Amino acid sequence: MELKLETYKTENGKDVIDKTFIRDDFKLKYGTVEDFVNIIDFEQIKTGSDAEITLLAMKAVANGADVINNLLKKVFIDITDEDLRNTNVETIVKVLVDLVKFTILEVMSGATGKN
Repeated sequence: MELKLETYKTENGKDVIDKTFIRDDFKLKYGTVEDFVNIIDFEQIKTGSDAEITLLAMKAVANGADVINNLLKKVFIDITDEDLRNTNVETIVKVLVDLVKFTILEVMSGATGKN
């Protein structure tokens, strides 16, 4: 799974990409799953649709910015608080949606014994 997060800066009155953080070797650790459980109510996922997961991720961003920032710093090792402040919310939500999906798949594959 590749996760990508871009930060922006303003040049000539326009937002342009400043930095791009990519992580394609991310392996879920128990602490990451624990963080998700604390900020995202997995029991509210009924269909698993992108729209449904996006809504839950948006609620998580609104209610748990500190947890989200720490989580993103675990995923994107070199990212700073200032970098996160210069990231679009939509991009953060997309990364969270991808992480939620990946978490569900990892947990389900572990429960079935498939890797």
